Amino acid sequence: MKWPALLLLLVAAPAAAASLMRDDFERGDAAGWRARGQGDVRVTEYAGNKSLRLTDRAEALTAFSARGHRNIAVAAKVAAADLEPGEACILEASGDKGLSWFELGRVSDGQDDGVTLYAVGAEVPALAESDPVYVRARAAGNDTTDSCWFDAVRVSGTPINTGDKALSPARFDAASAFATPVDLVAFAPGPAPPQQPFEGRLRLRLDAREAHVSIIRDPGGQAAKTPSLAQLPPLDIMLVADGAAIVPAVRGPIRGDHPDWEWIVEPGRAWTEAGDTSGWSRAPLPVALHERNANCTHNGVLTWRYRGTEISPVLYQFSSETCAYLQLDLWGRFAASLSTAAAPDRDRLIAAWRAEVAARMPARPIADIASRYPGLNPASFGSVAEVDPDAMTTWGFVADGVHWTGACRTRHGDYPFCDVADLPSYSLAKSLLAGLGLMRLEQLAPGSRNRLIADGVADCRDSRWAGVSLENALDMTTGNYDSLVSEADEDSAKMLRFFLTQTHAEKTGMACGLFAHKSPSGEKFVYHTLDTYLLGSAMQTLLRARLGPDADIHRDLVVRPLWEKLGLSPLTGHVMRTYDAAAQPLTGWGLTFHRDDLARIATFLQGGAMIDGAPAVDPAMLAAALQHNPADRGLSPGPGLRYNNGFWAWNAGPAVGCKTDVWVPFLSGYGGIIVALFPGGTSYYFVSDGRDFMWARAARAAHAIHSLCPA
Repeated sequence: MKWPALLLLLVAAPAAAASLMRDDFERGDAAGWRARGQGDVRVTEYAGNKSLRLTDRAEALTAFSARGHRNIAVAAKVAAADLEPGEACILEASGDKGLSWFELGRVSDGQDDGVTLYAVGAEVPALAESDPVYVRARAAGNDTTDSCWFDAVRVSGTPINTGDKALSPARFDAASAFATPVDLVAFAPGPAPPQQPFEGRLRLRLDAREAHVSIIRDPGGQAAKTPSLAQLPPLDIMLVADGAAIVPAVRGPIRGDHPDWEWIVEPGRAWTEAGDTSGWSRAPLPVALHERNANCTHNGVLTWRYRGTEISPVLYQFSSETCAYLQLDLWGRFAASLSTAAAPDRDRLIAAWRAEVAARMPARPIADIASRYPGLNPASFGSVAEVDPDAMTTWGFVADGVHWTGACRTRHGDYPFCDVADLPSYSLAKSLLAGLGLMRLEQLAPGSRNRLIADGVADCRDSRWAGVSLENALDMTTGNYDSLVSEADEDSAKMLRFFLTQTHAEKTGMACGLFAHKSPSGEKFVYHTLDTYLLGSAMQTLLRARLGPDADIHRDLVVRPLWEKLGLSPLTGHVMRTYDAAAQPLTGWGLTFHRDDLARIATFLQGGAMIDGAPAVDPAMLAAALQHNPADRGLSPGPGLRYNNGFWAWNAGPAVGCKTDVWVPFLSGYGGIIVALFPGGTSYYFVSDGRDFMWARAARAAHAIHSLCPA
């Protein structure tokens, strides 16, 4: 069989990697580590997990090269046992062959229960381009009973792109001139205004011979089996000019017939290269590839040159994503055509864009947060000890009306349009569509929460769903399951089949019969995304019985009464739906946001979900979800956790030093997405895809601003 040219490009493309070293010791040995000092060094196992154990005053060292990399971050998870005052388990790094050491974190007496793994680590700018860099795990005890366990040791760094940081005119004209990715600063708009605004209908079509892909992470082998991933769909979009701004007429995912991708197009800005007197201007446009029937989102940029009605080929590059199971770089050229016909609703589009920008919360870089709160360490947010920087999309913190923003790092420099980077929700939708949607429906029609799933989903009219209410489904306490083991059902092959179906009839038919009835509803928490899907289906039926056959739970319960009133981005007006005439919202996943949307939604929830001075959702249900009702905290999915009305909660009391429990409500999404709502009104979010969900450092920083402890 002759291999398609596209697949050859996929296989041959060089892979970029920001991970410099990782070791979880699961192979059962400490190969690559040198033991020294007094004490024992060996790999041990506890509860099926292997880690490196050090006793007494033993050390273990390993080395790697950071040449060609900056932003070097070193982290590990550490447990301890039998420590006394002054003793500790310490993680360190050196860039000068051990002459001096940077302490990255320690676990000390009082944290030594022998079980809990604490996250330690830091970013060390001085290690940039060092070769070698030593990492040292060290036990600072005084006898053989003092024990330290080190696990999940990881080092990451941002590659220093030594190639072009500018795209010369020649790069647009020959495919061979754009054979490797560049630092994304080359796609960023310059300060000079364009010689003319850019406006018109842009049509793009890809030649497979000019498409490149470099696979970064593909544990399931999806990319190698799917050459269409690199064959990006055509794009046909109307763009209007507001001065230098370029505003797309369509916002949110654009459905098409491509098997893998849907476009999202965001506003960009035209400019002129310094010293260019040829009459040509440039137009960079932020875009995203949204995975069909899922929520993975890959952010990228388009750019082209134009003069009058002339337009160059369009270069594209995707160097980041929020997707735990598929990470890749995509780059190449589109053939482009331009029609200068004006958009019929041009004035409305421009007015809406201006209103969108004006509504954003005041924002400042989180690196400057100590200027407002002296002594506060900005590294507490987006901590490299808690979230692998290689997997981080972005993060931010909201305090006293200011949105403190982190960067949007990619594998090739910072993303130049961070304000409009598209951020997937995954299961944040369980809180923001299913949760708030049912709270809104309960306010409109009291008693809706107690209606039965079987009332609104015909396929669920059998004995296993008898007595299962909408609120039971929201709480994931239907009583229908295979296993009480955390995530066992959600990760099962049968659940995967549910996710892969694309029509409403397929989803409800499968979801209603997938699990047996094993306990009374309301008693056992079992995480099931399909429960949330069935909830959305039942809510849609009830809402249409009340408002008419065209009513929609996303539009009529959330977007119009909440998001539009808050002035959120147009992106929030979209939700992924089934691919059929029903177009049923997926409910449990499929929303997309900008970082400002997350900051303002958090503030809205912190303020009691008020619109025009009145509650916009049922106050009692919201109070329970946000842990404001001590008599209704929900069920416990695990130690220190609660789940109620679609919202999670974590007991932060021990982590921040309070004498009582402090239940902090939070929203959580697949892969590593968190929005935490702290007592005192501050909020913290991060969007990542390395399956990291820790945020204790942010909680302690928030506690330093406004105490989380009850008065």
